[in-house]
Amino acid sequence: MEVRDMIHLLTEQPEDSFDIDWHYVQAGNDYTRAVEDLHRWEEQTAQAVANRDRARREIIATLRSAGLSQRAIAEVIGTSHQRVAQLMAETS
Repeated sequence: MEVRDMIHLLTEQPEDSFDIDWHYVQAGNDYTRAVEDLHRWEEQTAQAVANRDRARREIIATLRSAGLSQRAIAEVIGTSHQRVAQLMAETS
């Protein structure tokens, strides 16, 4: 929050006493909505990836504890057995 710090130093106002709104305008064209949409999609994508990774680790652990081989697990989740081995190594 470098901008917020700078405003705080210049105005001596508490950092939580003001809002900052960014607008992306170039040559009279306002791209703010497009940029905000992109940021929102990026946040949703990051959350979806985190959810996918968590679910993948959980199913690998569950299938492994059920006695399935790495190759069988790979077929179930649609990846290579090498990737399954990597994910298992990361979680242990």
